Amino acid sequence: MALNCMSNDPTFMIFEHCTLKPISRGVKEISISIKLLQIPITNVTVRFELRRRGISNQLLYQFDVDGCHFMEAKRRNPIANAVYKSMRLSTVSNINHSCPYNHDIVIDHFRVDENLNIYLPVVTVHEMNKILSHWYKGDVCSAPGVLSTDEDEILSASGSIEDAEEEPDLDLAYDQLEAIMQRLKHLRGKLLLSPADPCELELGTLSEAEDTCCLTPNQLMLQQLRHRNCMLRCQLQRQAQHLHSSRKQLKLLESMRCQLNDRLQKMSAELNAFDQFKMSAQHQFGLCIERNEQIKASKIDEFDFRRHVRDVITQCHDKMSPLVPMRCHRQIRNNFSVELLLIRVFLHTLFSNMVEDWSYCKKRQKLVITIN
Repeated sequence: MALNCMSNDPTFMIFEHCTLKPISRGVKEISISIKLLQIPITNVTVRFELRRRGISNQLLYQFDVDGCHFMEAKRRNPIANAVYKSMRLSTVSNINHSCPYNHDIVIDHFRVDENLNIYLPVVTVHEMNKILSHWYKGDVCSAPGVLSTDEDEILSASGSIEDAEEEPDLDLAYDQLEAIMQRLKHLRGKLLLSPADPCELELGTLSEAEDTCCLTPNQLMLQQLRHRNCMLRCQLQRQAQHLHSSRKQLKLLESMRCQLNDRLQKMSAELNAFDQFKMSAQHQFGLCIERNEQIKASKIDEFDFRRHVRDVITQCHDKMSPLVPMRCHRQIRNNFSVELLLIRVFLHTLFSNMVEDWSYCKKRQKLVITIN
């Protein structure tokens, strides 16, 4: 399988990439990116060609499609719509909207496998088919469908594209199909008759079965009374059936009314809950707004905050004053020094007196010992 993309006018459009990537056996993905150089695009014409692949090169379909008109009304062109839906261009590309096109054209991960089926009204053949597409802007072909080299040599021997059949008028065929459909509906309405009334059938059979020429007036009156009785019984049966169906409908309506009342009660309860939620939400929103206003009012800049803290610290230092004057501290210090000196003198004299007393005591002890 080959994929060739070619632009006739590189000043109008270029193919950034045109790749056919094999995923697995029998599964391939196509990715095409077209960069439009003259946007917006308001006039697009696409020519599709469906050919039988082989020596015969039989042309099955060839038709032009107004791209802008087709994207607005896809139903008017059933073959192009079948190709569009089968190829899933609405999901794998960005051309799924009407004109104008003011962006690049991208076809990404278009999978070609056994599930890709294009349902067209053609005869089933065993040969492979080939689809070519030519893209026009106005009357200028900007991107023609091209064949690969070996297939071009094979198909060139059986005639050119210009020898193809004329393009069928699809709009006329669609109108004819609509007219045939209306005629079929009309004929169906004529053929499918509504069943006759059983009372009328019974009355007709009775009138045909009996011969009124040999009956007396009383017998004729009795026969008419019987017929009228039959009609009344049939009408009574119809009225009874109608009453039975009416009762069923009333029961159904009653059940629907009960369900509706239950739903109304649930909705009223939900509305009450919603009203409470709305009130609480309004209260919370009010608190949030008030808090936000307080934050805005109390917000202070970093520079202003530092300056304010510096001023407060300065004022605190200025206001700080000693509780006791310095002269009192000095006087107390001098008093402590004098007292310490006096204590040292007292301890010194006390120690010297103790030493003297101890020496005197020792002397007396010695004298007592010597006398004894």
